[in-house]
Amino acid sequence: MTFLEGFRLAARGIRSNLLRSVLTMLGVIIGVGSVIAMVSLGQGASAEVTQRIANMGSNLLMVQPGRAVVRTSGGTRVAVLTVAHEQAIAAHASAVAATAPELSQTANIRTESGSHEFQVIGTTASYLEIRNTSIVSGRMFSDEEKRAADRVVVLGANPAAELFPHTDPVGETLRINQRTFLIIGVLEAKGDSAMMSADDSILVPVTTAEKRLFGTDALRMINVKAVSSDHIDAAEAQIERILSPMLPEGAEIRITNMQQMLDTMEETSMTFTLLLAGIAGVSLLVGGIGIMNIMLVSVTERTKEIGIRRAIGGTPKDILVQFTLEAIFLSSLGGLIGIAAGFSGAQLLSQAMGWAVMFSGSAAVLGFGTAVTIGLFFGIWPASRAAALDPILALRHDM
Repeated sequence: MTFLEGFRLAARGIRSNLLRSVLTMLGVIIGVGSVIAMVSLGQGASAEVTQRIANMGSNLLMVQPGRAVVRTSGGTRVAVLTVAHEQAIAAHASAVAATAPELSQTANIRTESGSHEFQVIGTTASYLEIRNTSIVSGRMFSDEEKRAADRVVVLGANPAAELFPHTDPVGETLRINQRTFLIIGVLEAKGDSAMMSADDSILVPVTTAEKRLFGTDALRMINVKAVSSDHIDAAEAQIERILSPMLPEGAEIRITNMQQMLDTMEETSMTFTLLLAGIAGVSLLVGGIGIMNIMLVSVTERTKEIGIRRAIGGTPKDILVQFTLEAIFLSSLGGLIGIAAGFSGAQLLSQAMGWAVMFSGSAAVLGFGTAVTIGLFFGIWPASRAAALDPILALRHDM
């Protein structure tokens, strides 16, 4: 018997019990569909994170306090990182191209349209270069405005759209913590919602944040741009050497670069993807067991048919091939349906939840290959039992 004849017989057997065949394939459909959907969503999330970090620059370093403040014997609170530390890095680190302090808190923002909460960041003009962003309307505050602690602000894209939805906000005023500020610029929209995105922030001169808004000189971080990605390690070493003697007793700093963050996020994404794919794999196992059980039932129901085929010249190999191909046909068809369901499900989740999705041909090949393997593995035993039947006893079955 040729493989074509075997597949034709397998298809005929499946059509003769269509409802049972569909229910048998259900486990494989769910398993393959879940694997495809989870892999697509996982790869999409990883690609989105990579793009966000690339938007901020691969040579960005963030210097943060390991401990935000320390207490001296007199009970005073001492800032771990201040503008003085940022200026020391800028002056003495040869592997550093630019620095920008970041003093940030959430503040109440009032306009004629009402009250809102946004993150206000005290920084310098270098923030734009380091964070790889630009002004789309107006201008950035100047060094003179920074020295004078002027009450000027530059809005991120989202605050600008929410606070002034129908007008260019440049030249308008708003109140931050009951103080009036003049809007002098609007940042470009980066199109992401990363935790460090400028889209959701309002920028003010760092001196203004210290003296007029927050009453503290403790920085949340110092943003540092290395000369190039090849100078990342050298920049880290220089920062540690410069800051170590300047830090208060007992204080610590933590330096994070974009590559480290990217590696961590990719590892986390991969872990969750594998976990979810493993859970989906349980459905494949259940589907395989279902195929085996149904094939065993099919062998029992068709014992007399097997006897007739053996009596007219069919060999054990023919019987083995027929039932094995029937199991593979079931699982393969379930795999194809599962691939379509997985891609469709991932697309629906992407549209409904706003998640990134990336379809992969390798995931489809893996899903289909797994389905075929499941059919072969769980179908070989029932097929072997059918091939091993004694033709005389098979003919006398149900007599």
